[in-house]
Amino acid sequence: MLAFLLLVCSPGMEKELVEELHTYKEIAEAFVVYGEYDIIGKVEVPDLKQLNDFVTEVRKHKYIELTNTLIVMGE
Repeated sequence: MLAFLLLVCSPGMEKELVEELHTYKEIAEAFVVYGEYDIIGKVEVPDLKQLNDFVTEVRKHKYIELTNTLIVMGE
């Protein structure tokens, strides 16, 4: 299952959070971006339950203010 995780974080924490996201096995890629969101992460997990567990864990981070998850349609 492929999804994209869009994050809004505390100002100035973008680079640190991207580095931290790269430590998760679920994150294939992560980038700091300009616009409404600060970070975009490409998430690869086997199923919806693991996606839910991962996003729930990420949302607990003290510098993450908002998330949006986009699930890619079946290939």
